[in-house]
Amino acid sequence: ADARFDDPAGVAVDSAGSIYVADDANNTIRKITPAGVVSTLAGLAGSSGSADGTGANARFSLPRGVAVDSAGDLYVADSSNHRVLLFKNAASSLNGAAANIVLGQADMNSNAEPWPSAGSMASPFSLAVEKTSVVSNIFRLWVADSRNNRVLRFDNAAAKANGRSLQAEIHDVLRRANVRTLSNTRRLSAKWLKRLGPAGHHSDSTALIREDRDRR
Repeated sequence: ADARFDDPAGVAVDSAGSIYVADDANNTIRKITPAGVVSTLAGLAGSSGSADGTGANARFSLPRGVAVDSAGDLYVADSSNHRVLLFKNAASSLNGAAANIVLGQADMNSNAEPWPSAGSMASPFSLAVEKTSVVSNIFRLWVADSRNNRVLRFDNAAAKANGRSLQAEIHDVLRRANVRTLSNTRRLSAKWLKRLGPAGHHSDSTALIREDRDRR
């Protein structure tokens, strides 16, 4: 009852039942255990920025989406830093850990404003992951790249290299002909990109995309 959130924007649940929350206006990532214990996995409430760091030394700018795969890796849509961060094995990190991979920026501390650019992310909002191998932990990441009006697909996201161009890392682009094509004719909000299986349960096998503005 003592925990406080400020405009939480996204949630994800891991295989152990822990809940991860993108605590948007606090610029933090929170964790809630099955016993109801709330902790701050990364970030410092009231402090925004783009610095890489461990626990309270990490900085976010309006993190709005989270996803966690069954290997325990946590993905964060750091929206106003125009990037997605991957924290490997976050489920077993007691005091938080620094991010391992960044997508959308040249390095862990960058937050270049793309305003929208086909070669960069622009306010990534929601995330989803799906397992693509039945024999190993290989996952595909979907990113709602909201101000670029598109959804991006990254295969084997946990193996991406830092500092590579977005074009080199993306495997598919939904809504645009390719990653270099950008059009402002219609805005893909995609603010509710969910991972759903049969009867609405979470799954590592399917991804559902909803376009808010187009209501479809």
